[in-house]
Amino acid sequence: MASTNKPLTFHRILRRIQYQKILYICVLIFVGYECISFFSSTSPSFSGSLITADELKEKLQTNTIRIIDATYIPRADLPDQQEYRAKYYGNFELLFKYFNEDEYVQEHIPGAVLLNMDIGFHFNQFKRYDVYPPEVGQQLLRLLGINNGDIVVVYGRGPMAGMLFAAHIWWLLKYYGIEEAYVLNGGLDAWKKAGNPVTSKFDVVEPGNFVAKPNSKLSVSFDELVFKDTNGKSLIDRFETINVFDARPFDQYAGGLKMYNPSANVGGTHIRGAKSLPVMQIVNENGLLPAQTVRQALDKAGFVPGKPVIVYCNSGSQASLLFLALYDFGVKDIKLYQGGMNEMMVRDPGQIS
Repeated sequence: MASTNKPLTFHRILRRIQYQKILYICVLIFVGYECISFFSSTSPSFSGSLITADELKEKLQTNTIRIIDATYIPRADLPDQQEYRAKYYGNFELLFKYFNEDEYVQEHIPGAVLLNMDIGFHFNQFKRYDVYPPEVGQQLLRLLGINNGDIVVVYGRGPMAGMLFAAHIWWLLKYYGIEEAYVLNGGLDAWKKAGNPVTSKFDVVEPGNFVAKPNSKLSVSFDELVFKDTNGKSLIDRFETINVFDARPFDQYAGGLKMYNPSANVGGTHIRGAKSLPVMQIVNENGLLPAQTVRQALDKAGFVPGKPVIVYCNSGSQASLLFLALYDFGVKDIKLYQGGMNEMMVRDPGQIS
């Protein structure tokens, strides 16, 4: 019986080689995709700026993560400014003793270190919470054991699902240049409800090597707001042309609720040109609400896509939580006016309407 096999001509050999090359390339693509998928699944990075209790538990099994407890109870018994400046400013050993938190001492996530508002920030005649210069902030974060490139997760307890002050500390970390900084959605309560452990023991913390690289894009100062350009216009004069949001409750924005620490020289209830976007609209007892709710709140507040965003409140904490929500939602051109109403009504009350 005659053979049906055709002789291997030069062209047939060439086509066979090409088919083999194509097959080889397909195999490489498949293997490469699988490798990318594997490393992506084991990467320490999270999506967005929030992390759930289950995600944190999982990541702790395979990654070294520095956890910060941002528990905070505001105090009225602060030293006077002269004493504070001379004795407490940047003296973190003393600050940790003076401003310790009983709730943190009683229970915290294993390995967590305390960093509350009175330790992480300092106060002055204009601001209740002001940011330390980079070299001082760097010293603090090194004392907490933070190294360059570390993943840092912040959690809290108390107001707004434990996230009010945690978000403010998170913003501070981002400002100093910690890229892998996250907030535990729902705070300590969410961690405990998921059946995870807490402890009253304290780990020995080895000093870190973190180098602060402040990100000025995340903040706007009073001086920057009122600085007048060559046309005699300041940024605050253009508030109505960008997205400026007041994160306080609407009644406080509109004047129905007595403002915190009001000044006799203030004739209004919010910075002129600002719109109301209460952070309480996008958070409940379980944490920040889904993206659809954030979108609805933005639409209701008159958000204009593509324009810069500035957020403020009284002294920075509610605005920091709003900052976190919008940042996680995908709004990256956003700044925190840390001084808020408290600074504005002292330094330029005429800007309040």
